[in-house]
Amino acid sequence: MSNISLSERYKVYHAHDPLAMVFPSAENWQADRGSRFTHVATVEASTLEEVFTITNHGATDWTNKPEVVWLAVQFHRSTSVGDVIVSTMSGQSWLVSPRGFSSIPQDL
Repeated sequence: MSNISLSERYKVYHAHDPLAMVFPSAENWQADRGSRFTHVATVEASTLEEVFTITNHGATDWTNKPEVVWLAVQFHRSTSVGDVIVSTMSGQSWLVSPRGFSSIPQDL
């Protein structure tokens, strides 16, 4: 039996504005991501749900999990509504929404 991993790497960006959790906006990502979001980690996972789970504090600090392959040198909160996850393979991005993930159209 093969041990082929179906995982890929995802970049996790946290929104700077606390109101992003109340009013998540894909437009903020598209218009001015450099000043509104910070790349906080790159993780290896199979699904968006797994990325979300990996980057949330539980019994242990998420920054110490083995799936975290790169971590910014700063304070790290759990991933939440209003944050963005980006596939390093396809470049596709998703906004973390109150009920899952919303695909963000790629820049043209």
